[in-house]
Amino acid sequence: MDKRIYPAYKIAMLSSVLREHGVPASALLDGTGLSDNEITSLTTRISQRQLVIAYRNAQNLSQIPYIGLLAGSRLRVTDYGIYGYGLISSANLREALEFSIQYHEMAAPTVRMSLWVEEERGLAVFGLADHLNIDEIYRFNVELQFGLVFSLFKEMVGDDFLFEEIYATMPRPDHAEEYAKLFRCPVSFERERNEMRFPVAWLERPLIRANPITAELSVEICNRILLEMSMKEGVAEQVGRILLQSIGTSSDIESMASNLNMSSRTLNRKLAQQGTSFHKILVGVRRELAIKFLRNTNLSLDEIAFRLGFSEAANFRRAFKKWTGRTASSYRQFRR
Repeated sequence: MDKRIYPAYKIAMLSSVLREHGVPASALLDGTGLSDNEITSLTTRISQRQLVIAYRNAQNLSQIPYIGLLAGSRLRVTDYGIYGYGLISSANLREALEFSIQYHEMAAPTVRMSLWVEEERGLAVFGLADHLNIDEIYRFNVELQFGLVFSLFKEMVGDDFLFEEIYATMPRPDHAEEYAKLFRCPVSFERERNEMRFPVAWLERPLIRANPITAELSVEICNRILLEMSMKEGVAEQVGRILLQSIGTSSDIESMASNLNMSSRTLNRKLAQQGTSFHKILVGVRRELAIKFLRNTNLSLDEIAFRLGFSEAANFRRAFKKWTGRTASSYRQFRR
């Protein structure tokens, strides 16, 4: 909750919307330790706790009950930096949504996202499950997410996009007509899950600004950022350093714990306290090193697999495809 690793774009947008309605930035930022100048700086990083405080303040200060919907709908792909570029440069909507889920940790996540298809109805379902578990701002959080998802969908595939229907877990609010104005589709309340539903054919719709080179570069940069986030401080940073230096001989947790003079149970506990795990750091380091080996060396895939601590090259090939969506061979050919 207190690691300052997220960009401040959500707070900046809330400040902009509230300012239009007479609420000064200082009131929104009360208790966050942030200044008005900081939230508009590209270098500022905030914690999830600071974001929660701002959410509470926004809900309490605003005279508009649907402030979450309004602020979310104002967010644009460009507000998300490299994460946003990865979204809009994907080949189609399916790839963009899969990217958004895989790299959501970069976007100050307040919900857990999922994607599935209801074959019998021909609908794709984008699910949003609250990640904060704070009752007093539950509706605000979900409504902000509803608004920003709709905004991003339209930017990615065009202004003609509309959802077929939306399900919300909350009771029907007094401002339900604002849902109708914004989404222009049926909205059902008191449902089991928060879902945004649309015809499955949209999943294969090419994105307006699809670009395979930008998409691949975005994946590389996002992988690097996630690795840096997971190794931010403390024992996680030590684990990352050791893996970078000797991944071939330290790729199991028992060996790593021995290197750090502690039990594997203690290591697991310390990493969990930092919001990460040995597996997460190992995957990040392997992915980063694999990309460097493929881009900058003539090592065979077998040699790369061995250097990364894989028992078989086939296991490395499967892992690389899972990490990047491309085969290692095609990636090397593409980069050349």
